[in-house]
Amino acid sequence: VLGQMSAGIAHETNQTLSAITYNAHNANVLLKRDRIDEASTFIAKIGRIAEQMGKTVNHLKVFARRPSQEIEPVAPNEIVRYALSLFEERITKNNIQISTHKLDANLRVLGEAVRLEQVIVNLIANALDAMETSNVRNLTLSCFRQNNRGVIEVKDTGYGISSEIRTKIFDPFFTAKEVGKGLGLGLSITQKIITDLNGTLEIQSIEDQGSTFRIYLELEIQ
Repeated sequence: VLGQMSAGIAHETNQTLSAITYNAHNANVLLKRDRIDEASTFIAKIGRIAEQMGKTVNHLKVFARRPSQEIEPVAPNEIVRYALSLFEERITKNNIQISTHKLDANLRVLGEAVRLEQVIVNLIANALDAMETSNVRNLTLSCFRQNNRGVIEVKDTGYGISSEIRTKIFDPFFTAKEVGKGLGLGLSITQKIITDLNGTLEIQSIEDQGSTFRIYLELEIQ
């Protein structure tokens, strides 16, 4: 995992530096020719590239972050609904059928609202990506009690995950998506956050039928 992560970081860094070098060279040439407006375009590109690299570095910080000591009761029902609202436009555009009737409004689990929201957003985004080429596009979101634990489920009808890939999907920088469509950090970050919240993350998947990601968290102490 360390080798794969190091290779991924090296690849992303080299790509970024190459893009910066290319745009800086072009900007320099144009400035020497007093073509300031055109040079400004390349300088603006450098700024956007640096900003994107900053986001990648911030993602990596998650792996070094110590578990939060501010775990408190949260309502997964509210977190799931808010995370889902962020994808309204994409859901409508791609004709995704949403099912939320299994969300227990009375469930309270121990967690951290902001980070748990990040997890749900990651899982919904992955589910939508997986259903882009599916004929049936159903996304089911659930939260309920099971064996004295709180459970949050994100279930899709996408292309599924093979057993070979399933053993690698939580590795940093591993991705089955096309080049340019993901860094392979989403699921590794998701697992790290759930572990920090004293929970577990499980996956069930059948190729060409879909996947279910299931989060288990401790219930609120009564």
